[in-house]
Amino acid sequence: MTARELYDRLAAAGVSLTAEGEKLFGTGILPAELVDYVSVLGTGLRAIVTGRQWYGMRSTDGRAEPILVNVLLPEGIDLLSVADDAKWDCVRLELPDVYQRDTNAEKEATTEQATGVRFSPLDSFPLIGQGCSLSITGITA
Repeated sequence: MTARELYDRLAAAGVSLTAEGEKLFGTGILPAELVDYVSVLGTGLRAIVTGRQWYGMRSTDGRAEPILVNVLLPEGIDLLSVADDAKWDCVRLELPDVYQRDTNAEKEATTEQATGVRFSPLDSFPLIGQGCSLSITGITA
């Protein structure tokens, strides 16, 4: 499921979303079968609501890339953020149907090659509660 598909399913269920800063708010009754998806794709929902770019990163190598809300997450992405966020959210649940299963490594381009934006390598990302936080530093355009 993509963030856009989730947004549409929530809207069809009568859930209305708003965002304030790095928080997503909803009114209505969240269908139980969508709770885990909101947990994983919440930053994508915020990107839709705010109209800002969505980003994903692999904590294994610090490779970040822009993500489109209407496509599945690239394989290996485990940190998600929306433009102007001060931290990255950890993907804590395994939901295989939110990921692309692309084994062709040649298709992967670095963020710098694809967008001209370079993220500094990850030193660490401390766990905070059930999520995690990683300050975005060293961004050059």
